[in-house]
Amino acid sequence: MMAAAVLLAPIAASALLVLPVYVGGLIDGLRLTPPDALFIVSMDLWGMAAALVPAYFLMRSLSWRRVAFAMLLGSILCFAAPAMHVVRDGGQAIIAIAAWRFMGGLCSGVLMAIVLATLGRLKQADRAFSLWVLVQILFKVLAIYCLSAVLTRWAVQGFFLVLAGLALVGLPLVRFLPGRAAAQRGSTRPAWSLPALSAIAGLALFYVALSAIWANFEGIGKAVGFGHEQVAIVLSLTSLAGLAGASLSTLLIGRVPRHHALIAGIMVIAAAAFWLGRLETLTVFTFVGAAFAFAWFFNVPLLLGSVNANDCSGGLMVFANAAIACGVAGGSSLSGLILFHGDYTLLAVLGAAAFGIVLLLMLPGGFDDVTARRRS
Repeated sequence: MMAAAVLLAPIAASALLVLPVYVGGLIDGLRLTPPDALFIVSMDLWGMAAALVPAYFLMRSLSWRRVAFAMLLGSILCFAAPAMHVVRDGGQAIIAIAAWRFMGGLCSGVLMAIVLATLGRLKQADRAFSLWVLVQILFKVLAIYCLSAVLTRWAVQGFFLVLAGLALVGLPLVRFLPGRAAAQRGSTRPAWSLPALSAIAGLALFYVALSAIWANFEGIGKAVGFGHEQVAIVLSLTSLAGLAGASLSTLLIGRVPRHHALIAGIMVIAAAAFWLGRLETLTVFTFVGAAFAFAWFFNVPLLLGSVNANDCSGGLMVFANAAIACGVAGGSSLSGLILFHGDYTLLAVLGAAAFGIVLLLMLPGGFDDVTARRRS
């Protein structure tokens, strides 16, 4: 069950994981402006956010297995349809592509909610979240490299068709997810509290800042004067750094208090975000980008663990998925409003400040978790 959920995670989050090449592919392949490209991507991500309502009700009444199968079929359709619009209408199909990607994001969001809820109900949930992150990083390393080549040869339609094929590969994994009996066992109603609300808000804000910077990572490098190949190499290195961050997070679980590790991780990603607006050389860009990715994947299991610690039913993870999707969509959309004539300085400063606020929001739940552990 855990293996199936972990392997389905990168399929559900494929658009987020390849965000830089997704945005760049729309700009280069369809000759869109950055705001138009970010509009399409934001519709994809707002669809994931809107999945909260159907996910909540479908998971309470139907087999998780059947729902996941239906969502994968929907994902295949919603990747294939934009590819057909690209072939037929090119850059004139912005609204149609955005509408299909909103529906595709809806399917992905419901699927990710099932994945996170499945992992959240396991006894070793924190380690399951770390494994969830590790698999997504490995996917990201391979996908960014392969999809960059696909975009070069087959443009945006090839990009969409490859992701449709990936969703098709995930169909056999659905049979290992919980059925209706597992979905109805125990309470799926989350236990709300002030620390739980604070943790959900912190998770959402983390992804706002993260996606605002990550969606423009390629643009930041090009604005300094680095070529496409140089940026692609840096992106590959950031994937390896993310793998190292997730591995370290896995090793520290159970050995270091969660809030101690989270403080260190947030400080690193805030510093990296700040310095991304002050790049001068390719070496600095590579180092700062690697630090950003390292802290990104180091922090995610800790953030999810903090949310899950406030509700043992696993129901809160459905809302965590919505918080992630809202954060990603909001960050991508806001970044287009913050940019001024290719200057990413303000974006970097605001991103660093947002990460600092995340730490303040996550600490109440973290300290409550430590106190409860001491009492027990």
